[in-house]
Amino acid sequence: MQRAWALADLRESEGRLQLALDASGMVGLYDWLVPQDRLYADARFARLFGVDPDRAAAGAPLAEFARAIHPEDGPRVEAAMRRTVATGEPYEAEYRLVRAGGEIRWVAARGRCTRGPGGAPERFSGTVVDITRRKQAEERQALLSREVDHRAKNALSVVQAALRLTRAPDLPAYTRAIEGRVAALARAQTLLADRQWAGADLLSLLRGELDGFLDRDGSGPQAEVDGPPVSLPAGAAQPLAMAIHELATNAVKYGALSAPQGRVEVTWRVEGRLPGRLRLRWTERGGPPLGSPPERRGFGTRVLDGTVRGQLGGTLSLGWKPSGLVCELDVPLRPEPTPGEGRDEAAQA
Repeated sequence: MQRAWALADLRESEGRLQLALDASGMVGLYDWLVPQDRLYADARFARLFGVDPDRAAAGAPLAEFARAIHPEDGPRVEAAMRRTVATGEPYEAEYRLVRAGGEIRWVAARGRCTRGPGGAPERFSGTVVDITRRKQAEERQALLSREVDHRAKNALSVVQAALRLTRAPDLPAYTRAIEGRVAALARAQTLLADRQWAGADLLSLLRGELDGFLDRDGSGPQAEVDGPPVSLPAGAAQPLAMAIHELATNAVKYGALSAPQGRVEVTWRVEGRLPGRLRLRWTERGGPPLGSPPERRGFGTRVLDGTVRGQLGGTLSLGWKPSGLVCELDVPLRPEPTPGEGRDEAAQA
């Protein structure tokens, strides 16, 4: 009677284990008979390794399963298994599987090797767990860390360039200029962070720089923006924010936004095949009349030239018309190069 109860408890325990494994959909079981080189596996293990489940249940040579292991990982996995067979130490390995169609899956394998009465290796049994999601999360985290480091260095380079090149008649004016340029960088960083560095909305960027001039009481807004929705690549958002900030700063100090009746109109469109090119036009009118172009390039002009031409690979046109400044930007909306491949932003400033 006790034996029957024990067998019933064992079957119930095995049933619970099988139910848990079925529910997980991630854990596969294997049992390799070493002397006969026959590996028996359940359906989850078989599917991971691209072997027919019926074939795996009936037993197949180890090499038939090992074909799925990534060529770069195969020697390491084989060495770990041989070490377990030779020494009896626990087997642990994480490696890639190449599925049909080239899909890559990561697995974590565990196992132990038992020995027969004579001490020879007999059975090598264990589990494999699909850890692809964990590995993808780790890769994203590593990429994000490199990205943050890359952007922090570039942001500091731009700030250093601003400190070095900004000219002002006195300390308060110098402080205001620096604060404005750093604030433009910070706003771009915030837009990118809100979208997990996937890009930034052009309209939000423009509103951040022109806030206060878009909706004024009385005579209406001094600034108007109009164009289709555009998601700026992460690498373009910060340089473009600096460029727009310099245009807005110049307009406030010398251009249309320095006069109550002055107006700024910003329009844009996207042309070409996706991702296309952004064509943005900044038009000022109603401000102090302009004469000839300035005799020397200030920091603002150098920022415009460095960001649009140098960093973004675009073109820039500045027209000092009697009615006001007209600036036209044409920049590609291509994805940003991976960290370390792009040019240093300090060199562009």
